[in-house]
Amino acid sequence: MAAFRGKDVVVKYNAVNISGEGRSVSFEQSAETLDDTVYGDANRTKIAGLLDGSGSFEAIDSTGDFTTAWDEILPGASATMLIHPEGTGSSLRQLSFTAVITTRSISFPYDDLVTFSMAFEISGVVDETNQSA
Repeated sequence: MAAFRGKDVVVKYNAVNISGEGRSVSFEQSAETLDDTVYGDANRTKIAGLLDGSGSFEAIDSTGDFTTAWDEILPGASATMLIHPEGTGSSLRQLSFTAVITTRSISFPYDDLVTFSMAFEISGVVDETNQSA
């Protein structure tokens, strides 16, 4: 498998490319476990439950014009998010899912670039496929 770097990542939310000055994106999936231990068992036994997921995105604003991305990431908003870990192009991997924005924040430091971030939770199925042409 060829190596790829974080600098190649492309993130789209509601069809808007918000990755222009992105610094990091995280994506996490988990499964709950259900205890199905019964009388007579010597050890606990478990089965898989529902899947869940969440993540975050952070970007800087070196141009002074972050409004396109900022306006898209309203708390409570829900739309399709695409994460292209290797960039965009035919046959490259992508993650597609409905993301519900849970928080967004912005920081205006005196002596550094403005940063903004958001956190999201996944609703429904994550489609992990290759991009089409």
